[in-house]
Amino acid sequence: MSDTVTLSGTVADVFAHRFTLKGEGGTVLADLGPKGAERIRLAPGDVVTVTGDAKPSEIKVRTVLRAGETVEVPQGPKPHGKPHGRPGDRSEAA
Repeated sequence: MSDTVTLSGTVADVFAHRFTLKGEGGTVLADLGPKGAERIRLAPGDVVTVTGDAKPSEIKVRTVLRAGETVEVPQGPKPHGKPHGRPGDRSEAA
């Protein structure tokens, strides 16, 4: 089970649908997911507050507050349609 966290800071770098957020507690990797990156375009220097699920290596973002506007980040299956933790069919790999 994930813990819900809220973090504020400045966007340092953007990598497709992920970005680094520098705040008082250090730098965190945040994941908008592909659909979220389509909904909100972030740039280095943006000051944001994000709420999401804390994972071991990142936060899975659910909302972004920037300049007084809150954006809901769509949640959904991974683009290949298979949930996390379920192995793929090896016959599909070739």
